Amino acid sequence: MARLNKEKLSATEKELIEEQDTLTARKMSELFTKVKATDEKVLYEIMPSLEKLMKENLAGKTKILKPLKRPIIDLKFLSEEAEGYLNASPPPKPVLLYYVEDDGSHSAFLHKEIISMLVAEGGRGKTRSLILMALCIATGAPFFDKYFVETRGATAVILGENNRDDIRRLLYPTSRYLIKKIEDNIKAEKRKFGVHSENIDDYEEMMRDSICCMSVQGQNASFIDSNGNSTDYYKSLLEELINKEPTEGWQLIILDPASRFMGMEAEKDNALATQFMCCLERLSSSLKGNPTIMMAHHANKSDVRDGSSATQLSRGSGALTDAARHVGIMKKNKDNEEGNISIFEISKTNFTKYHPPMKLKFNRDGIPEFNGWVESKKTSNKKTNTSKGSSSEGFGSSAGGINTIK
Repeated sequence: MARLNKEKLSATEKELIEEQDTLTARKMSELFTKVKATDEKVLYEIMPSLEKLMKENLAGKTKILKPLKRPIIDLKFLSEEAEGYLNASPPPKPVLLYYVEDDGSHSAFLHKEIISMLVAEGGRGKTRSLILMALCIATGAPFFDKYFVETRGATAVILGENNRDDIRRLLYPTSRYLIKKIEDNIKAEKRKFGVHSENIDDYEEMMRDSICCMSVQGQNASFIDSNGNSTDYYKSLLEELINKEPTEGWQLIILDPASRFMGMEAEKDNALATQFMCCLERLSSSLKGNPTIMMAHHANKSDVRDGSSATQLSRGSGALTDAARHVGIMKKNKDNEEGNISIFEISKTNFTKYHPPMKLKFNRDGIPEFNGWVESKKTSNKKTNTSKGSSSEGFGSSAGGINTIK
């Protein structure tokens, strides 16, 4: 047996390090275990075999070895960024929905490129509200009459508690309701919102071409497994969304409810919940248009009973609302004996200001309609502490505006 050449071994080790992307850790482990490589002599003997395998793999002669995918670490000094990085204003964050202030200026309500949550107890109107949002994005009609669409476009609606027939039963009355609202606006002497066409028939075509629906009822649609790794289902869904994405990309992806997608333990395990939210972030960043990921989630029943308006109203792990950049909640209006009015308010937002809560009244078809603003206790306290004549805490103020990150 040839004596161990320390210099050659060192050089080969360097070559192994340089070529490590062509070897899987599993294959290396199997190989060393098989020959019981417990000393340097044995390691030296098998080195030629390893080199041969690497060369054949690189030449495409064998598929025994699979490249490892190393994470891309893109750490840069500001000096390495584009010239003028700190001297020029950055591009504005893309907006999905905006509000028109009293002075006519636009204030962002919901951005793209983020995860948003709509939290409520069962039967409070989450799904119908999200169906309405999808149709508003498709046609350009304002959501809840107050939140205007920045760019009309496509939405993927993926529902876990409704079969395909249920989805159609949700879409049909909501689309008729919205078409009637658009038609009335077109005919009005003074229009309340801009129109994309004077022909009402065009709006039905917009809906057909812009709404993509799927039911996952009865399926295991988990995005992550018990170890926090993305599942084959998640990968297949991402691939299909890429295949279906329009030329302009997606504007919005709706997942309802979150529990159908987050896996068995993520709702109570912070680490798994964080991995689930990473999957949602990757969903947005991987798709053309970098859509808003809107996730419906059930509320914690005890918080609903106590009348909580905090982000903790969300059931399960706090990592969900921690990672979400925008959280809206819907809760029962205790002053309404008929039970057909919900209160909608924002409990968390990272890039926009807090708008006051609004009342939503459900019509005979169960479609939510704007029914006036509600002044929250928080707003009342702020106004009490604000000097007379100051509008710094008012709804139309610039305090906590779209460039504020909380």
